[in-house]
Amino acid sequence: MDLKKILRQNYKYLNMHLPDPDVIGRQFAETDTRSCITAGLINIPSGKIVIGDPLSYICQKDFCPVFIRTVAEGKYPVELAYTESSVAGIRISAARIKFNEKPAVRYEPALADFSDLPKDSDGFFDGFPVYGGMLAFISEEGAEKYGEFVRKWQEENVHKKLYDDYFAPILAENAGDLIYDEEWEGDFANWTIPDTDLNMVMAVSGFGNGFYRAFWGRDRDGGLCELTVPMINSDIIDNAESDYLKIWDGAEYCIVTNRIAVDGCKVGYMYRDIPSETFSDSGWRFYEGSENGAYMGNFNNISIMSIYKVAEKNPEIIPFLHMDTETALYRNENGYFENDVNLLNSW
Repeated sequence: MDLKKILRQNYKYLNMHLPDPDVIGRQFAETDTRSCITAGLINIPSGKIVIGDPLSYICQKDFCPVFIRTVAEGKYPVELAYTESSVAGIRISAARIKFNEKPAVRYEPALADFSDLPKDSDGFFDGFPVYGGMLAFISEEGAEKYGEFVRKWQEENVHKKLYDDYFAPILAENAGDLIYDEEWEGDFANWTIPDTDLNMVMAVSGFGNGFYRAFWGRDRDGGLCELTVPMINSDIIDNAESDYLKIWDGAEYCIVTNRIAVDGCKVGYMYRDIPSETFSDSGWRFYEGSENGAYMGNFNNISIMSIYKVAEKNPEIIPFLHMDTETALYRNENGYFENDVNLLNSW
């Protein structure tokens, strides 16, 4: 799967004028590939909300807009939408603060009067950059206290890194809240600033660094029902996953020679062996065709590779991937694959 194609499509999604409520609603749906969790309640004492990168910008009071519109004082749930796929892994596709349980039927930009960033034609700004791979919801008071905390922590921990040494263990604690891979380290936290009752809900931002926009959602009665940050359109991921599984739906990896993996040669010979139990092995072995005994005797000339990557550059192999073990095929002079009868007879 061409991840660059996914990123290009998602870039267009992020640059939409206004979100489609149906599309946003689907991001938070519960399906085989999507889920939604409540990461915690965010405390907004004065009704003023800040969104930004907690590792690079909020702590410096840079590029983290305080939105012009305020909400009623209170504590509100922060929801994170997840998408899971073979093509993109586990990603947070959207994040939002919910002010009531009603669904949004329309969106409008969450504007901020922020002098250091470019503004729209009306003189306002409705987005924020991410450089540290994370975003956070926090109150205006919390952002001030958070900056003080970071400056003090850095003074007391000169040789340590804020993410690696402080926040990474906190994020890992949240991994158990989701039923994903046991090795997954977690990617969100509901963290209370020490010695305060103010907190920050932070989460990994979609595909990582970039520029994201925030939108107020209004319900059918015209009231504010949410503040949403779209990051990934899961529809794009699901469509890519469907195309992905049309190629192959078994164990992901295969063994190839470096004539293919490194030199970029086309597959000239392929056979399916009994899969190894040491990795997620499809059993397929791919060769360019000119490899001799001396070449094959050097293990440095052998690589383990995703079968999808081999198929992307050699789509001619796709119709044969579901054939049984002890299948052997070679590319004939016309460029088509056919059974290697001699090898098959030797079995």
